[in-house]
Amino acid sequence: MDHKLTVTYVYSRGEPTEIPVYTQELPEGTLYSALSPTIEYYYADIVEVRGVMADTDVDYAVVYSPTNDADQNGYADELEQVPNVGEEIIEIPAPDQYQDQPTVLGETTDDGAIWIFTIFGMLAVIALGAIFLKAFHHKKA
Repeated sequence: MDHKLTVTYVYSRGEPTEIPVYTQELPEGTLYSALSPTIEYYYADIVEVRGVMADTDVDYAVVYSPTNDADQNGYADELEQVPNVGEEIIEIPAPDQYQDQPTVLGETTDDGAIWIFTIFGMLAVIALGAIFLKAFHHKKA
């Protein structure tokens, strides 16, 4: 009697990989072997799925972990883009549904922090300054 061998490929962070699920119908007692495909900058916890087909369906999950993951977020460091110190952050236009939201601009600093200000925040400071100056001017007169 045939049983199904299924191998799924997932990232250690829980997301599926781009590799399609491998399936094969095999008679009980048949030897099987399936090499795990490679993913650049990741390693598989099972390099080769192999065994003898049992009397039931057999399922494997091959888990891919990043080779380099200094920040331990589950993504390969080589695929993460981090701005260099002093590099300007480019303003990207927001989709239409967000056009009325504040525009955020900033620049990276030596410690990796980003100084951020908003156009609406600057306008609020200017408006408060004008109100203060008007009140101060009326007191002098």
